[in-house]
Amino acid sequence: MSFSQQAKRNRTIALMVGGVAAVIAIGAALISTTAVNNANAASTQVAGAQTELTSIPPTLDAIATNVKSSQNFADSLQLAARAQDTYNTGDPFLGLSLALEASRIDASPRTEQILSDLAYQPGPRRRFIGHGDSVNSVAFSPDGQLAISGSDDATMILWDIETGAIVYHFEGLPGNVTSVAYSPDGKTVVSGGYFGELILWDVATHDRLRMFEGHTEQINSIAYSPDGQFVISGSSDNTLVLWDLASDNPIRSFEGHTNAIKSVAFSHDGQSIASGDFDHIQDFRSAR
Repeated sequence: MSFSQQAKRNRTIALMVGGVAAVIAIGAALISTTAVNNANAASTQVAGAQTELTSIPPTLDAIATNVKSSQNFADSLQLAARAQDTYNTGDPFLGLSLALEASRIDASPRTEQILSDLAYQPGPRRRFIGHGDSVNSVAFSPDGQLAISGSDDATMILWDIETGAIVYHFEGLPGNVTSVAYSPDGKTVVSGGYFGELILWDVATHDRLRMFEGHTEQINSIAYSPDGQFVISGSSDNTLVLWDLASDNPIRSFEGHTNAIKSVAFSHDGQSIASGDFDHIQDFRSAR
């Protein structure tokens, strides 16, 4: 075979190989495109399936939630009914506590109505037991958390309003405690006694700070001035006495009543004093 023939044969073989390669490349491209299309279609199907799954309502969870809600509703109604019975049988504090718990479990209109009825129903909420004789006077602290009471057993008791517990029992007073009052700042109380004595007490330490003497008969009523610096007392000796709490001496004595003074009060501006006896009320325009 001549050299020219050999060269021609080689070119023919090269063209044939190139053609085969081109065909293979085209086939591979077609296969690749088909695979991508199939993958996209599969992805679309998966996304659709996920969407369908998420759109299916959580039947079991919904049923469980409904069951729990129904149980809470039933429990709250049962507890509210028990609260009402407890309140009506003589334990109003426990009754209110149960009604509050029923409302916390499920604040349905019925439980809220029972709670409202018990909370605003007239009648005693708690009984405070501790004195050994008649209680003559009581007074709340300014914040409403404590109360002081004075009794014919010659004692005072400081009470915790929320629990009914005795915070402190003031003993050793000269005689029957006929009147008590709380200061506007809640730091002191004053007590009036059967023998006409007025005593200033420290609420925190329970110490007796000062004793005031000026009345000749028992004190029936006491009131602090709005600024807490003065106290007015009314007595069965038919007089009122204005006291400066910073000293031991009376500032002024008011006369004019013909009977025992049963009640006294300061005006909101502290400039006037009103007092009442068996017959009438008198208004003293100048408190100083």
